[in-house]
Amino acid sequence: MKFLVIILCLLSERFLIHVSSHHRFNWFMDYSNAVASRLSGFSPWIVLTAIIFPLVFIVWIVLHLFESVFFGLAGFILSLVIFYYCLGPANPFYPIRENPEEELDNEAVGAYLAQANEQLFAVLFWYIVLGPVSIVLYRLLSLCQGQPAGSPIARQLLDIFDYLPARLTALLYLFAGNFQPGFTYFCKSFFALPSNNQKLVRDCGLAAIGKEVPKPMLNVEQLVEHVTVILLVFLALFTMVSWM
Repeated sequence: MKFLVIILCLLSERFLIHVSSHHRFNWFMDYSNAVASRLSGFSPWIVLTAIIFPLVFIVWIVLHLFESVFFGLAGFILSLVIFYYCLGPANPFYPIRENPEEELDNEAVGAYLAQANEQLFAVLFWYIVLGPVSIVLYRLLSLCQGQPAGSPIARQLLDIFDYLPARLTALLYLFAGNFQPGFTYFCKSFFALPSNNQKLVRDCGLAAIGKEVPKPMLNVEQLVEHVTVILLVFLALFTMVSWM
């Protein structure tokens, strides 16, 4: 079921829904500010918990109550909605830019490659490993890091969540691009602190693309698409083996 959910959501994100993806979390700022204003003066941990816990708990309750309804169909639809909604907030396949043919420097390319991990690959990883509730928690933490209340704590927790997905994404960037130039750096940085996750992803992604500067944006997007295909192939093979 997970494989089908992932395929349907990624196809929708890739071919059907573009600009509207950027607006799916517009409500969160008002919600988090309202909670934080009511708890002003409390510890940032308490504020962050008050923002995140009710939403995660509601999702867990709804999934627990309906996952077996109609022979699992309700659970499948709920998982589909949750997984799609937790992608983003920006569409990783269609980053906002004025000119699709524009060429970018290393800083802009690295930022996009790091965002692709947070917007797409980390969500894929945690959905496969721990299911829908985990990706709701992950996405809420990523949204909270942009809010005044609890932002440093959210960033630290998100770095811990990102530790394994970031290393998998960095390795897949190398597999999909130029492997050898960045593999030595990957091995040396594998046990780096969680706060270095984004740097690892950026540097390995840049090594995978090559030394050409500036880099065509279309080439960078193709790297993200190739990594997505590789992940789906591995997931399909694993699903087939598990059915045997």
